[in-house]
Amino acid sequence: MKEKILELLTKGDYHLKEAKSKFWIRQTEQCDGTCSCCKAIKKYLEAYKHYLLPGLSPIDDFHVMIRAIVQRDPEFQQFYDKIFEVKCFAEEAKRKKENFFLYDDEKNNAINISLEIRKYIAGKIHFEQQFLSEYLGTTFMAI
Repeated sequence: MKEKILELLTKGDYHLKEAKSKFWIRQTEQCDGTCSCCKAIKKYLEAYKHYLLPGLSPIDDFHVMIRAIVQRDPEFQQFYDKIFEVKCFAEEAKRKKENFFLYDDEKNNAINISLEIRKYIAGKIHFEQQFLSEYLGTTFMAI
């Protein structure tokens, strides 16, 4: 079970690193950056769901996954609106299929929400590493 959680956190960190790259280095891919933040959050949620409810089958719907998590950890409700703030940008990017401009505070907010969720989940599952850079093979770009 611990290996699966580690794998999901690693994938989430990879997506978050990818988002930062798309936001700040390849600025023409800002829309994809929001999607990468959303993917990171989803991996973190899957890791937490796997920790709280190890026998539960996979859940694709964000609402259902969050509700399952909140049943075991009512404090997690504090992230509900934040998750959907990031998800809203990602869905807009997918639906419009065109680039849009994000202000620096919007980009920072998407990354910080992802990091806040990761930090909370890592604390709840007693995962000591701040980031999984040694598993990714590169540094985490100093977020």
